[in-house]
Amino acid sequence: MAFQSELPFLIFKTPNVTLQGVTSRNLWLEIEPQLSNGRPKFLCRKELVYSSLNDLKQKALGRRSVVGWEETKKSIGQISALALGGYGGLPSVL
Repeated sequence: MAFQSELPFLIFKTPNVTLQGVTSRNLWLEIEPQLSNGRPKFLCRKELVYSSLNDLKQKALGRRSVVGWEETKKSIGQISALALGGYGGLPSVL
């Protein structure tokens, strides 16, 4: 669902889980099956974890700016339609 909505996401998976189809081509990190003091323990280098999280952050910020601009344009369109519709619906005084 997140992929279809173009939402950025990062998958945490354990070694015994196999990702299928499109999901296997997405960004994912392997973690230990059991949490360590309530936290995931990554099975990859620290640099890869930080790089993946930074990539996710950049995608999220990019998505936010696009969605922000799209919502602004949509709001302008709605306000314009209301203003023009309201203007055209005024009774004629003449």
